[in-house]
Amino acid sequence: MGVRAITTSGNAAALAVLCASAGLVNAHACGELAFQFSGSLAASATGNDAYFFTVGNLDLLVTQLGQYNGTNESHTVAIYRTDTTFAPLELEISRQIATTASKNGFQYTDVAGAGAVLRANTRYFIIGNAGPGRQLVTNMNIGLGSGIKSFDAYRWNWSAAHDPVTTLQSNDVYWGSNFHYEAIPAPATLAAIGTVIGLVRRRTR
Repeated sequence: MGVRAITTSGNAAALAVLCASAGLVNAHACGELAFQFSGSLAASATGNDAYFFTVGNLDLLVTQLGQYNGTNESHTVAIYRTDTTFAPLELEISRQIATTASKNGFQYTDVAGAGAVLRANTRYFIIGNAGPGRQLVTNMNIGLGSGIKSFDAYRWNWSAAHDPVTTLQSNDVYWGSNFHYEAIPAPATLAAIGTVIGLVRRRTR
């Protein structure tokens, strides 16, 4: 486990440098979207919503955190490691995100430099203090990024204190938060990443 942690940290750092050097994070190109959903948009509402999910077989570097636009104010978006009882165990990353009432879709903030890594085959939840910017999606179908194994549950109107989860749902949710990520490659690819970083830096001089 110690060796794996060391190589994971090195990969995360290399990916963060690659994203920043290539200028890809600001273009929303450095990172796969965690959740893509389809359905019918209905009413908006106020509250905190948590979305529980399990990572696949590779560690993931979080490159962006996103909040659905709906108000001209800032919202807190955070990812926590959790367990089988859906209790928050450890805060992985948290950011304030300024949203705009006049725009549809998500507003993203770059966080690749923070080095937040979601471990393989581990359960997490993302929670957004959405204010009145939450948007109800009915008859929802969830598409998962290739690095996400499953969307496990949804908890609506959860308090900031993370009180015990007693009501979980799997469809017709109020959607507020999302994130982009990069799957952390095997250690053997570190040399290739270093080569790409070198090429990008030379090109931008």
